[in-house]
Amino acid sequence: MSIGKVIKVKLYNEFKNFILEKNMEINVKKNQVIIVNYKSIDHFENEKIIINCDEKRVIIKGENLRVKRLLKDEILIIGSFKNIELR
Repeated sequence: MSIGKVIKVKLYNEFKNFILEKNMEINVKKNQVIIVNYKSIDHFENEKIIINCDEKRVIIKGENLRVKRLLKDEILIIGSFKNIELR
């Protein structure tokens, strides 16, 4: 295989991985947590939310926790956070 073809295949694979991102991502900002590529919501109450992601779990503890946006692969949680754990 020529070097040019190897570079094209590598660029194609990197672009494909970028477009079809499957890795879980957590963004924590003031009073909001965004989790991308989650699998399911395991537990939900005002002071504790547990989100399943592939082989890990995100445990969020706080006060007045609410889901502000819920999409197929993205969830936005708002509230006053005391603890965010990845297990």
